[in-house]
Amino acid sequence: MSFVRHPASRRRAPWLGGALVCALLAPGPGRAADTRPRASLVVQALDSGAEREAIRLYRLLSEQLRQERTLRLAPLEAVVDPRPSDDGPAARAEALFSQGKRAYDTLELEQAAQLLGRAAATLEASPDAVERATYEKILTYLGASLVLLERSRQAKDAFRRLLLCNPRAELDPVVFPPNLGEVFRRVAAEVRRAPKGSLRIEPSPAGAELWVDGVAQGVAPARVAELVSGAHLVQLRRPGYRPYGAWVRVRARAETRHQAELDLIPGSGARLRELVRRLGDEAPESTYPQVVDELLGWFGADRLFFLRVGGAAPRLRVQAFTYDGSSHLRLREVVEELDATPEGFAERLGLFLASLLEEPTVVAHGSAETAHDVPVLPPVADLAVEPAPEEPEGEDSVWSSWWLWTCIGVVVVGGLAAGLALGLPGESSPSGAEVVFSF
Repeated sequence: MSFVRHPASRRRAPWLGGALVCALLAPGPGRAADTRPRASLVVQALDSGAEREAIRLYRLLSEQLRQERTLRLAPLEAVVDPRPSDDGPAARAEALFSQGKRAYDTLELEQAAQLLGRAAATLEASPDAVERATYEKILTYLGASLVLLERSRQAKDAFRRLLLCNPRAELDPVVFPPNLGEVFRRVAAEVRRAPKGSLRIEPSPAGAELWVDGVAQGVAPARVAELVSGAHLVQLRRPGYRPYGAWVRVRARAETRHQAELDLIPGSGARLRELVRRLGDEAPESTYPQVVDELLGWFGADRLFFLRVGGAAPRLRVQAFTYDGSSHLRLREVVEELDATPEGFAERLGLFLASLLEEPTVVAHGSAETAHDVPVLPPVADLAVEPAPEEPEGEDSVWSSWWLWTCIGVVVVGGLAAGLALGLPGESSPSGAEVVFSF
């Protein structure tokens, strides 16, 4: 059987191909380009007492900017903090867990116990890289493998480490047999009856986000109470500093104090600190410091919110600046004293952010001595049509020109003459050499 291609189909093929390409390239309803300006937030503590509150402001305002519909947040962590390596401890532990779980599912229990034990040891040796969910899965299957291998002591140790990390952990009865659940429940009862203590974390510099056993605990320095005595995972994060992690043994019926030294990231961390220092020096004196361009270019953002925080809770003095990179203008400067008590603090910050997003005036680019306010023009659709300005007195205008009134008179007289001539009956038209006015 042979197929004959109709000539018309050959003529239509290029058009159809072009239409297909256009359809693929055109953004569909779900692929519309996001044209909102990208905004970054930088917060500077003016004194050591404000370090903790500066980080707290940074986190709360970052979350509110993520929910802002007119802007897209370009978080500085994306370019400042090191990204997890594809072959780092977390990735290796995840790969070992996948292999160990496959071995467990096929009842190769000895191999499963070895792989899962290596996965747990990999994370425990790098506490800064531990992710709670992965660590819990590893210890759950490790304990289950050891129970089935009748290594009761080792199994209980794995379950105890799991329950210290998450006292509410449970075994899924659909996945694990009843004998496993019974061993787990006995260990859980022992752990929950164990005496408790507290832990105080003091980082240097102050002002780092704190996680204990994978649960966010605010900003350190901080005290965490009601922890079961034993080893607990402490993790600290601060923009521009290396992630910190440590296993800290909490003593029963006592407060354990742990001091942590945070290391500045040599490249990006040192650069961020220097740029923020320069901006802090220049922001009060210059309308648009050049360092803003360096920060915006580095962060890949169009707008920068810069906050300088001084004092301590409950009263914080905040000086905030809004810079626009496309126009090289400082849009806003807001100075406010915030009540940092927990009740309603997020709502107060929301109002403060709203004042930063308002743009009634901007400050022109130039030195502080020559700066002046420039009104921000509304969108074109909002502009009202204004009447034409009146001519100043004492100056000639078009309406006062003699030639305009002469032309108007000639047109009026000629129109009247033509109308009268067409309306008079019985007389012949005048010759080309005559000019006749009939009234």
